[in-house]
Amino acid sequence: MAWRAGFILLGLASYIAVVILAIRMLRVILGGGESAATTQRQLAMTLYVVSGIGTLLAAIPNPIGAFFVVTSAGASFGGLAGLFNVAF
Repeated sequence: MAWRAGFILLGLASYIAVVILAIRMLRVILGGGESAATTQRQLAMTLYVVSGIGTLLAAIPNPIGAFFVVTSAGASFGGLAGLFNVAF
């Protein structure tokens, strides 16, 4: 059971590290400044919304039922929540 907690912590730490790295890399690519911050916010939120809706649309034809459509959409939007940190 302890190994599961270790994997959860490892996954959480890895996710946070990747989000921080993405923020730094995007700031370097955009060059900094207020216009870069606006562009960074637009890019991150567009990716978040389009990816979430795309996953939801891909799950709709699931023959098992609507429950899996809703859970896959929730997992998609939740899994991409790190983009809020990139955006703001």
